[in-house]
Amino acid sequence: MSFKASKSEAGCNLDTLAITRLDASLTNDLSPRCPGRPMTQRIDDSGDRPIGFGPFQLYPAARILKKNLDPVDIGGRAFDILVALLRRPNEIVTKRELFELVWPNIHVDDGSLRTQITYLRKALGEGDGEARYIRNVAGRGYCFVGTVTTGSPGAEREKAKPWRAHALPLPPPKIVGRDEVIRQISSQLLEHRFVSIVGPGGIGKTTVAAAVVEATAAEFDNVHFLDLSPLNEPGLVASALASSLGIPVNTSTPLAAMLVALNSQHDLVVFDCCEHVIDDVAQLAGAIYQEAKRTYILATTRESLRTGGERIYRLRPLECPPDGQTMSAAETLAYPAVELFSDRLVASGAVDGLTDSTLSAVGEICRRLDGIALALELVAGRVETYGIQGIASLLNNQVTFHLRGPRGAAPRQQTLSATLDWSYNLLHEVERSVLLRLSVFVGHFSVEAAQVVAAGGGVDGWQVAESIDNLVTKSLASLDPTGPTLRYRLLDTTRRYLYQRLEASGEAAEVSRRHAIYYRDLLSRAEPERAKAEGSTPRSDHIGNVRVALDWCFSPTGDAAIGVELAAAAAYLFLEKSLLSECRIWMKKAAASIEPDAAPTYDEMEIRTSLALSLMFTEGNTIEAHTAFERGLKLAEAFGDTAHQLRLLSGLQLFLARVGKFKDSLEVAKRSEAVSDRMPDCESSALTAAMVGTAYHLAGDQAAAETYCKTAYRRPPFAGDMLFAQFGYDNRIRAFGALARVLWLRGFPDQAAAMVDDVLERSQPLDPISNCISMMFTVSVSFWMGDWKQASALVDRLIVQSDKHSLHPYRAVGTGLSGKLQVYQGQRDAGIKLLRESLDTLRVGRHHILALPLTADLSEALAAAGNYKEAQALIDAIVDQDEQNGRSWYTPELLRIRSIILASIEGAASASAQASLRQALNLARQQSALSWELRIAINLVRNSCKVGEITEATKELGGIYDRFTEGQKSPDLAQAAQLLQTMTAAPSE
Repeated sequence: MSFKASKSEAGCNLDTLAITRLDASLTNDLSPRCPGRPMTQRIDDSGDRPIGFGPFQLYPAARILKKNLDPVDIGGRAFDILVALLRRPNEIVTKRELFELVWPNIHVDDGSLRTQITYLRKALGEGDGEARYIRNVAGRGYCFVGTVTTGSPGAEREKAKPWRAHALPLPPPKIVGRDEVIRQISSQLLEHRFVSIVGPGGIGKTTVAAAVVEATAAEFDNVHFLDLSPLNEPGLVASALASSLGIPVNTSTPLAAMLVALNSQHDLVVFDCCEHVIDDVAQLAGAIYQEAKRTYILATTRESLRTGGERIYRLRPLECPPDGQTMSAAETLAYPAVELFSDRLVASGAVDGLTDSTLSAVGEICRRLDGIALALELVAGRVETYGIQGIASLLNNQVTFHLRGPRGAAPRQQTLSATLDWSYNLLHEVERSVLLRLSVFVGHFSVEAAQVVAAGGGVDGWQVAESIDNLVTKSLASLDPTGPTLRYRLLDTTRRYLYQRLEASGEAAEVSRRHAIYYRDLLSRAEPERAKAEGSTPRSDHIGNVRVALDWCFSPTGDAAIGVELAAAAAYLFLEKSLLSECRIWMKKAAASIEPDAAPTYDEMEIRTSLALSLMFTEGNTIEAHTAFERGLKLAEAFGDTAHQLRLLSGLQLFLARVGKFKDSLEVAKRSEAVSDRMPDCESSALTAAMVGTAYHLAGDQAAAETYCKTAYRRPPFAGDMLFAQFGYDNRIRAFGALARVLWLRGFPDQAAAMVDDVLERSQPLDPISNCISMMFTVSVSFWMGDWKQASALVDRLIVQSDKHSLHPYRAVGTGLSGKLQVYQGQRDAGIKLLRESLDTLRVGRHHILALPLTADLSEALAAAGNYKEAQALIDAIVDQDEQNGRSWYTPELLRIRSIILASIEGAASASAQASLRQALNLARQQSALSWELRIAINLVRNSCKVGEITEATKELGGIYDRFTEGQKSPDLAQAAQLLQTMTAAPSE
């Protein structure tokens, strides 16, 4: 006689067979009604739709009961009774039906049912003056009375809430013996926000965590499932989370940006496999718990994180039948460990089910394996070969298992190694060799990759492919059928165990070498602009293996020469994914491994290029970054590589502009024109036009800037080009923002205002950096046009974006612009404080391009506050610095502001103030900046004292005013018109 496995109180209490039986009963129209209650439509809970009654919401599949959205503590059997009653509201469910549904194949008396009904009524609050839901129908059964809906409004909103899962592992088809565990962890997570699932390796922590995510997903906007097993470089845990959040990693410590991003959403972050990076995870999780109050944290680890707010759930082994007791078949099958073993046997086709003759041996196997899920599955996978009795005999002769607890990594690993040693010894020799060599892979791998890496030493590619199929059959490898190509992976615990054996075998170095060479060649084969390689597999899927390969290459036992080649091939991958901090780490190691007297290579050129870019965006405008740009450019020119020359020239001109060397930046941009002329694609010419146009604007030639920026603007848009994507922002949007300012400076205020709207619309779907750049350029026009409402909105958006994505210089600009707004609104002291704070940050990072206009704003505010001495010192210093750098687009305005401060100190007739205005006016004319001319001419009229001077200044202002063809309602033109009218009527006044 054979038996089907059933659920115990500690496990799933409503198995598939029971659910089928219950669903069938729902179609019986002859089911008796509850006395005194009308017949109602039966509840359809397909898809685990929430069932609502009164203040309660019940989620059948998730096994969660809530009252007013707060979890209710309820036992497993009481929960199953409630589900059965709710599916047939206002109808009698007989005792026999409840016995079959809740205690299948187990004999219990009426007292057990009455006890569970009592527990259920207590959980529902009956007896405390609340509504009565459970009615006892004497001699027949029980009936649920009350109004029941499938999906209460609140529950429906929860269920309907969209959520996204990042890197969530595929769950097994069936999770055995963990239903109550999943319910408890889900309840604790929702109540306390931070739960760590702690237990030894192989016990099923990741499986349970994935199930908890599925059960609670409706509660969250996003789920970020972070597999930390590939991370071997300290400090990369934060980068992994930042990448999942979509945050460009522009600093080496992106914690603040992540906290801002997490505070804006209701997310769940899952840290899976924490033990090897436990200090970093503890620090990050503690910060998230303390600062991101809307974020929930679930961790799987072999030891607790020991940080504030952590709730520890110790995942125990699956319960096994006790030794030395005589038990019936039904009682033995009720234990989750036996059920799991039986389930895997049936699924593998080894046996149809367990019989009386085999149950005793199975109980012994489960005990010897201590209920460890991984060990049970491995053993069950070999029953077809050795039989149950043979497995039990082999276990007794070869392996002793003992779990020592959560402390001490080595003892835990030894115990699990013993389990895996035994399973490993059951494999054929070729399978052993292949499995050991596959342990070098982290995450997914293809058959092609496995054949390259695992073949050798008497094993050919065909044998590798056959062995992989056998390993999947024996549950030692798993198949991921999603995606365009078949991919495989080893369980992480299995992989770590096997890699230790690989190291002991003496093959680790050679296999790791082949692994590194494979990914070097794979990435090198792909064209730089392609976003995919190896068929249609996303390149980002290779990051884990690339990390492991680089880690080995630059280790003491590795091969640095291969590491240099792999780093060069993988550089674009890191830049493409905005993993700038990680790119900087690997490029630095690669650069340090290149001998000073080594002959120049293309690989070094790529490494220097990527190092320069990643340094500039993560560590600021440093000398090291500038040196890397120059070295890379020399190599690109020596090799005649125009694509790399253009990349490096683009980065170098940006670097020089950021530090305020606008003339040098223009010269570099002009060099790109000659390079672009040798490149046939239109993308490179569009990039060059954008670079040169922006450079001309910043250097102070607005006529040339208008020509080049309009050329870039007229080019048709295109997507995915590596010349734009690899920098993490769109060069064109920078040129379009510059064009908005250029149009205003050239005397076209209305066109400038229209361009602002266009640029902001174009930048909306772009990356955060491009968004911030567009706002910083266009907000200038908003201020000049007197559109304070638009300016305020842009400043607020700039602050939110830069905060969220850890763009610290841009955040400093937002702070300074907020100060400028406060000065305008009459809150001068508060505004001055913000301007000072902003400039302190920008000066440290050598962001002269951003500090220039804010310094002028602070000088004006200080002068208005009567602090003339500091105002003059500040404006003199910035004018001197600007002169040393060869002047800029803002020099005329700096000189005008200096004249205002000098006139405030020395009087309107001050010769030095007049000289500063004349110098500003001449420079504005040279720059073709008509709007600067207008502003300066207004000040000349106001500062003139003698009749002759007034007449000459008024005539000059009138001539400038007449050159404008639009924008007469803009602030400066309206002010000029009023002043001209006044001076014409009464010039002596």
